Amino acid sequence: MLRDTARWYRSDSHDIPPSRLDEALASRTAGLRQVSLVTIVDAQGFQRHRSRGSSPPNLSVADRSYFKAQRDRTVPGFFMSEPLVTRSENRAAVVLSRRLDDDKGEFAGVVTAIVDLQDLKQFYAAVNLGARSAIHLLRDGRNAARA
Repeated sequence: MLRDTARWYRSDSHDIPPSRLDEALASRTAGLRQVSLVTIVDAQGFQRHRSRGSSPPNLSVADRSYFKAQRDRTVPGFFMSEPLVTRSENRAAVVLSRRLDDDKGEFAGVVTAIVDLQDLKQFYAAVNLGARSAIHLLRDGRNAARA
């Protein structure tokens, strides 16, 4: 979904008036139960578009690990953040991200999918694995941003 959204934003979103991009992003991400919010962040780290609600003014994520990892190319492609508290909704989550490049291959921002940890807990609680079974969500240390 992140790869497809990044491709869509780079090539097809220019045909959509900026005032309708949030709506278009919402329709692209409808039905993804585990993802609470998808955002488009510009190259300076400001959240510009959201799949739900409007972006708080001047909300910067430039200091977040997922933004730095994509900006600095410390990971190839996909990145999963450490658990964090979101700034826009003040909820515990992990953020999945993919780099956005412009036509010249320069950094243009990131597309993110926010996975609310409470929603994830409820999702996995519904899975009946039987006695003495468990589900683990692991974050590979190589997937972490480097200082």
